[in-house]
Amino acid sequence: MTRETRNTDKDWQRIAEDDPYWGVLSQEDYRLGAMDPERHRQFMASGEKFVEDLLGFVRAYLNPEFRPQRVLDVGCGVGRLAIPLARHAGAAVGVDVAKGMLRLCAQLAKQAGVANLDLVESDDKLSRVKGTFDFVNTYIVLQHIPPDRGYRIIDEMLARLEVGGIASIQANAIDSLRGQ
Repeated sequence: MTRETRNTDKDWQRIAEDDPYWGVLSQEDYRLGAMDPERHRQFMASGEKFVEDLLGFVRAYLNPEFRPQRVLDVGCGVGRLAIPLARHAGAAVGVDVAKGMLRLCAQLAKQAGVANLDLVESDDKLSRVKGTFDFVNTYIVLQHIPPDRGYRIIDEMLARLEVGGIASIQANAIDSLRGQ
């Protein structure tokens, strides 16, 4: 008996339309019906802190002079990390499989005054992503897709990483997704 493969892209397209913030951080405070200006501020501030901590780690342990010129954020969602990454870079590209996430990310970037963030609909080959990057990132994304797809996406991310660049890749193996 063969299992049918779950269409996780379709899942994320639905989540983007139904409850995008909760899809990024699955906490009840970030349910669409619960979001108010203060919760939205907290949500975005959590991304700012993550990026500050991440770049602080890079500078403390890898390259004290690191200032990213071109950043790729895979699975950017509503821009919780992509927007602050863009603030630290000359240019940034956020990719996501869900058009609804990209629409909301574009709105939030505009509201934040961030004009150097390009948004691109994604596929496993990152075929719409042009050029190379000195920093690539994916966080709380890969655990939502079958591992074989995740490995391919990581390969594509690393293929776009400049020599001497830095990759930040967070992944969890979830047995329930294996073979699906």
